[in-house]
Amino acid sequence: MSKLATLTIFCLLCQASGARARRYVTDTDQEVKPQAAEPSAKPVGNAWAKGAPTVKPNAAESPAKPVANARAKGAPTVKPHAAESPAKPVANAWGPKPAAPTSIWGHKMDPQAAGPPAKPPANAWGAPIATRKWAAVAGAGQPGGSQPKTNGTTSTGGKLPTARTISVMSWNVEHVNVAVKDTPHVQFVQKTLQQLVRQHSPGIIALQEVENCKLVELSGYGCVDSVVDTYQERRLSFVTLGNVILYRNDLFVASRENIIRRTSVRDIVNQVDKAGNNLRYHHSQECTWGGLSNGNGCGNVNDDVPSFSSVLLKLKPGSTWISSAYAALASGIRIVDIHLFAGGSRKDMTVPFNGESRGAHERRNEQARSAKRSFQLRSIFATVSLWNQELGNAPVSFYAGDFNTRQNNELRDLVKASEEDYQFELKCPSSGLRKSTRSCRSAISTRKTSRAGFLDHIAYDSHSHLSTTSFAVLKQPKGETSDHSPILAEVRIE
Repeated sequence: MSKLATLTIFCLLCQASGARARRYVTDTDQEVKPQAAEPSAKPVGNAWAKGAPTVKPNAAESPAKPVANARAKGAPTVKPHAAESPAKPVANAWGPKPAAPTSIWGHKMDPQAAGPPAKPPANAWGAPIATRKWAAVAGAGQPGGSQPKTNGTTSTGGKLPTARTISVMSWNVEHVNVAVKDTPHVQFVQKTLQQLVRQHSPGIIALQEVENCKLVELSGYGCVDSVVDTYQERRLSFVTLGNVILYRNDLFVASRENIIRRTSVRDIVNQVDKAGNNLRYHHSQECTWGGLSNGNGCGNVNDDVPSFSSVLLKLKPGSTWISSAYAALASGIRIVDIHLFAGGSRKDMTVPFNGESRGAHERRNEQARSAKRSFQLRSIFATVSLWNQELGNAPVSFYAGDFNTRQNNELRDLVKASEEDYQFELKCPSSGLRKSTRSCRSAISTRKTSRAGFLDHIAYDSHSHLSTTSFAVLKQPKGETSDHSPILAEVRIE
């Protein structure tokens, strides 16, 4: 082949290769070139990254024209030249990272670059994102959290503030003492108390069978300790005798804690009722439990006068109580934590008669148990009457605890036997009444607090400015439960 022919063929091959090269470059430019706007099927409300929640603005927050990626609605789309494109993606209006794969105008964006902002400070209109009013409450909006606690209801069904309602909870937690402090049951009680406080925020909590306050500490609550000494608790390791009282520090100021320790038993025994009879007289007439103490159960009245935890609470100045509450409860609220005699396992309450059947003897034993509880309650009334005389202006007394009354009419009978002698009239939320218009002496309990019966109650002195708004037996979570359910009463200050 001649040199001219070879040169001609080489030139033709070079022209074809150049055409292919130009076509490849053109195709590549077409792939990376920004595409024209494509309307999305459903515009996204804001331009946050993929997976971020859409914030729905309130009407007041929406300006006439939202400012977003510096382009107003309806502005012409400008395709940037390659030379104008920065090396790094341009951040959008919500943070340093680029917008979601599809913007509010339908433009496609790089899905690799898209990502959620670390902390969006505002919504798509520049206004701060709204927060719930109760978000500052510990645990609010979180699993297990709750809203601010309110008690009672308005006529429209809304909640009344705690500052108008005295909320009292009582619970026999069953055998919580130092010797068993690391057991699952004690841990269950501690955890459940915290849950109940988060759910109901009671102003006052009366607990039975607790050795000391350290075992049931609650944040924001003061505590009145047990009056049972450590030696006694250790001696009877199979049972816990102490009671403790907790109260909210933001609502109450405490005084006269466990005043029983500074009260002479002789003064209590000599306290007379309106008929002029003292406890020694009533003991001689009512004691039928002579089988106790090796047959000397009725030998000493002092042994049947119970010691009990108590505290005088006054409404805290400057707190959130309504102004009329300070006048209505100027003398304060006395809390009496009660745990009356049970004796279910005692077979020696009474001395058996000659030839008496076992069934007849057990019936007399049960009558003697109830009679002992009745005298203990009489002794508590006599003690409170003595304290009221010392103060001059009597506070409202709340009696909360385990009365060990198994039958639904037993509390009625206990109260009726002695309250009038000391010029008291107790109201019983445990009757289940929406308004406590009945006295305890004529009310039947309606809600069991244990499989054993209607054991636990909350009652209070008759008062023209107080009315019960609700009473509930609270359910314990699953676990190492107590044999008593917590109860909660809410009493409104009118």
